[in-house]
Amino acid sequence: MKNLFKILKMLMLVGIVGLHSCEEDREDDYEDEEETTTTAASPYGSWKRGDGITAYVKFENTKAFSCDNTGKITEGTFSSSEPSMTYNIQGNIIKFPLKFYNDGSMLVGVPNQAINTNNATMYYKSDKFCDAGGGGTGGGGGGGNGQGKATFWTQKDHGCGTITVSVAGSSGSVSQFYSAAPECGATGCANFTLPAGNHTFTAKCGSYSWSGTVTVTENGCFRMQLN
Repeated sequence: MKNLFKILKMLMLVGIVGLHSCEEDREDDYEDEEETTTTAASPYGSWKRGDGITAYVKFENTKAFSCDNTGKITEGTFSSSEPSMTYNIQGNIIKFPLKFYNDGSMLVGVPNQAINTNNATMYYKSDKFCDAGGGGTGGGGGGGNGQGKATFWTQKDHGCGTITVSVAGSSGSVSQFYSAAPECGATGCANFTLPAGNHTFTAKCGSYSWSGTVTVTENGCFRMQLN
């Protein structure tokens, strides 16, 4: 029973699937092996949860990002060949099977650890990722400061010394590695406080280099892994 509560807590942290309830018929797809599905034109980009609960997922190359209703962003990995997304939550590997449809919808399946307690959940293509601050209209206000945090980290020693990260005119350094994604502000990571929105970054260490975009939400924590 203790393990069950732990799994439920982890699923609530990423806010991806719901507890057992009446949902759309497509949730039965994972039990119907004879049904044939076709892959949508592209799984990449942002998806919004379709059952009225505010949650998003986003896929960029081999990375997956989830955003819960508090604006907290969790980083994982995305596989287009299975397809699936996988997160390391408090040292536990949680893998969500995925199915994409031509009508712009996606069915997020339930991890094996919670197959008897949670439902598969429908998501739909979205023009945005995350609801910053959770209130107000337009682009800001509502009592927040309009800023969030971004942390750059690595899972291994590249043997090149310190990784220098540049974003939004500021620079920081990554000087140690972690086995799993650390919290924003962790020691040895390149930590930034940035305005909510998308920011491009570059990073370099010897012959290694990285570049891309981080999506910062108000009061949120975005963690970017430098592989």
